[in-house]
Order: sequence, then C-alpha cells, then structure tokens
Amino acid sequence: MEHKTYTRLRQVCLATENIRLSEGILARVLGLSPCHRSTLPDYGLENSLFVIGASFIELVAPIEKNTAVSRFLKKNNGLGGYMAIFDCEDTALRKQLLNLQFIDIIAERQGEKADLIQLDPRKTGLTMVELDHHKEGRRRMDGYEWAGPNWQKHVYQAVVEDIVKFSFRCHDPIKKADQWRRFLITTKKQAPDKPASIALDHGTLEFENCPPDAKEYFSEIHLITHSRKSVLQRARQEQLETAEDRFHFCGVDVVLIDSESS
Repeated sequence: MEHKTYTRLRQVCLATENIRLSEGILARVLGLSPCHRSTLPDYGLENSLFVIGASFIELVAPIEKNTAVSRFLKKNNGLGGYMAIFDCEDTALRKQLLNLQFIDIIAERQGEKADLIQLDPRKTGLTMVELDHHKEGRRRMDGYEWAGPNWQKHVYQAVVEDIVKFSFRCHDPIKKADQWRRFLITTKKQAPDKPASIALDHGTLEFENCPPDAKEYFSEIHLITHSRKSVLQRARQEQLETAEDRFHFCGVDVVLIDSESS
C-alpha cells in the first residue's frame, strides 16, 4: 500500500535522575498532569509523558546502572535534550534511505500498533533521533502507542497549546540542517532565506551557531502559550532559571511563544 510521505515533530525526551521530582515541577509550571507512565526494563528506564496539543514531553530516568540514559546524564552533566522523536509514514522505507546515507540504526522495534527506529547519534550529531510509524496514527489526534490508549482525554490547552519547534546548537548550522533534511523527508516547502531551518509537516527545526570549542546539543523546545507571564511566575516559584521568554528545565530551554504572535 502506498503511503503519503510525512514527517512530524512529535515528542521530546528529557533525561532526569529523579523522575517524580521533575514530573511534579513540570506539572505545576505548565498546569498539566501526566497522560501516561511506564517502566521499560529493556531500556533500563522509567518514563512519564505529558501531552501538549498532540505532541509530547517525555521524562525518562534510569532504573539501572550503566544504561544509555545514565551514561547520557553523566556525560552531558544535565545539558541538552536526550532524544528528538518524529512521526513518519513508514519506518522500513526510511531505513532504506538511512542505509544509503550511511546512518546506522542502533535500535528498532516492530509491533502490532507501532514501529520505531533509533539513529546512531554519532552519525546524526546533536542528539538521538527516533522515527516512528503509528499504524492508527495517520492524523496527529489519532492513536499514539507510546502514550497509551486514552491520551486524548488528557489534552488541556488552556495554558500551553502545542510544541512547534526544536532548536539545536552546532558548529555549522547550514551543513547540519542539510544533513538532517536529507533523512527527515518532508512535504513542506523549505524557505530559501532560512537555510539553517527545516519545515516539517508539523513543526520546525532550527539549527543555531555555537562556538567551535563548545559542545553541540539539543538546546530548546518551543511551546505556544496563552499565559506566558503566569508560566514564568510558576517556573520562578519552582526555582528554575528563567528569562523574558523561557525557563530552563532538564537540560533545555523551554521557549514560550505567545499564542497571539504564533
């Protein structure tokens, strides 16, 4: 069966040593409750998901020593997002494309309801990338296996409406955007005046410059909000680092975009 090609920004995965502490902070700051929790012994972690619009913030914490998450936390010292996750039409087709680009697959899973492939971050740079296909998830509000069967009941958009952008810090933004554009196929027309950004079928990726001696990393997630001032006030109450339009949480800046200007 032929599938229409699409790539959607869908989920950011943030690593923490203490999942219940981080979960409580995020819940209070954004006025949300988790839509799903689980333990994933194959990956040595536990997780907690928050739905924002039809996209997700996932918190993960190690439950064993010497897991990928624990190594990430130790190596990065709390800097950067752990994983960027995208929806696509068919992981098998994407795997063929990645092989042609010499990008290795470090993990894959094929299931009744969803498939995934995880790309080697040594080949992509910046962060681990995961491509998913949810067989009942043609539209964003349809099935999303990782969030459980009833995640739509947790959609609450009075405070934050959606996740619309991921940003990355790297040494050569245009070169890195070009590399990612080749494996993140999208039907969206790319803006010629923004060579260091990628327009997806939902959301945008933006690659920004960092000094040559600085670490490259997954730096920001951008949320549309209806109440930026109150979100920032609650972030300060939680003793998070804040600025005029953002707060820092689990290694990334959460940038708040006023709904009127989005």
